[in-house]
Amino acid sequence: MKKTMLSAIIISSLSANSAYSEVKFYGDMEVNSTSIATATEETTYDQNGRFRLYAVAKHTSGDNYALSQAQLLMHTDGDISPYGDAFVQIGNQTWDIQAGRFQGVKVFDLGNDSGLRNVSNIKVYQVDEARGRITDSGGQIALHYKPTKSLNFELGTVFGDAFLDGETVNGDNTTAISAVRPAVVLTTDAGIFSAGFEDVEYQLDSGAKVKHTGYGASAKLVIPNGFVRLSGAFLDDESGEREVVTYAANLQYERYNIGVLNSKVDNIDSTTDPSLKTLYVAYVMPVLDIKGTFVAFGSSYSEAKEVADDKKFTSNIRINHYF
Repeated sequence: MKKTMLSAIIISSLSANSAYSEVKFYGDMEVNSTSIATATEETTYDQNGRFRLYAVAKHTSGDNYALSQAQLLMHTDGDISPYGDAFVQIGNQTWDIQAGRFQGVKVFDLGNDSGLRNVSNIKVYQVDEARGRITDSGGQIALHYKPTKSLNFELGTVFGDAFLDGETVNGDNTTAISAVRPAVVLTTDAGIFSAGFEDVEYQLDSGAKVKHTGYGASAKLVIPNGFVRLSGAFLDDESGEREVVTYAANLQYERYNIGVLNSKVDNIDSTTDPSLKTLYVAYVMPVLDIKGTFVAFGSSYSEAKEVADDKKFTSNIRINHYF
């Protein structure tokens, strides 16, 4: 009830102030119907999704601008999130600074992964520990520099809390900058090339320390009627005493996608070094020629070594409507 009231207040406030600053709204709806079977469990069925509404306001002065954006999320399970991303961005075409809750540059590109589900309990690293969307107790500050239209540098930082294994955890907030993530994106006629590095170090409420570094790169190469994506990443998890190597390849041809992902964990003080291989496919098609409406049929088969539940087969139907 409180979340519903808060969401209504946010939308009402944006509408009330529209005379001062024009607020533009757009959004999308996504519904996933999924079946998952593993080596040790029977097939399970689940449906989930969310309605996402964007609100964007922008002011300009000459070449400079100030932009604010927020997302309202309403999930099909009845949960309402007050916001998804929420940030302010100030600058111009050459540079800007961004603060709040958002996602940084994507370094690891899997293509259409709507049906991709890996075997559980094996780390898959995608240079995303400090990419963004931090919990309530933390935030983000990023600086962007664009010397040309084709080149974009991003220096992302995490303020306060940080990430561990892709999940936000309870940092003690005694570290001002708990993560630094520089990244670069080059866009050419041949494709899009990305690279990034991240250094994460902070302390948990429990007193334990988190410290790891990672880096990776990807290439999205243009081919006739499609793209080839290649990605690789390496994680040195010093506090977890392990190293992780993950790489992936994906072919997109017209509406078809096929990809393979591999990840291997090297536990420093253990003889057990689990690894996984996942094959995933997807097919995307418009629905009844309706504008902004698509359905994606996705599936994956994941197999692992040195874990108990070592196989997972997934099928997923994803419906998207953009407006």
